[in-house]
Amino acid sequence: MLGFDADEMSRLLGAYGGWEGRTPRDHQAQVPDRLGWRASGPGDRKQLDAFLLSRAMEHDAPAVLLRLARDWLRSQQIVRPSVEVRYRRGLALLVTVRWLRPTTGSHRC
Repeated sequence: MLGFDADEMSRLLGAYGGWEGRTPRDHQAQVPDRLGWRASGPGDRKQLDAFLLSRAMEHDAPAVLLRLARDWLRSQQIVRPSVEVRYRRGLALLVTVRWLRPTTGSHRC
């Protein structure tokens, strides 16, 4: 398919890993940049928190907030942090919203 015989392909793939697999990790790190995505910065986190805070007033489920966070990050082409980090941020927002609800007049029946 690529014009290499099986022995040559094995030799090339065996050498690809470089020193302790550094080459594949380096290449994996370059993919988001090449696709126009970027890592999240402090300003992005503030924007995401504001976005989620407004949504958290409507939704109580952490899973919904995780999905909304994922969709927002995707629309901004920001590489999302780990699920654990997003889950903690979502829970913190829910706690904030539940604490603010009595002062905003939003009561559940």
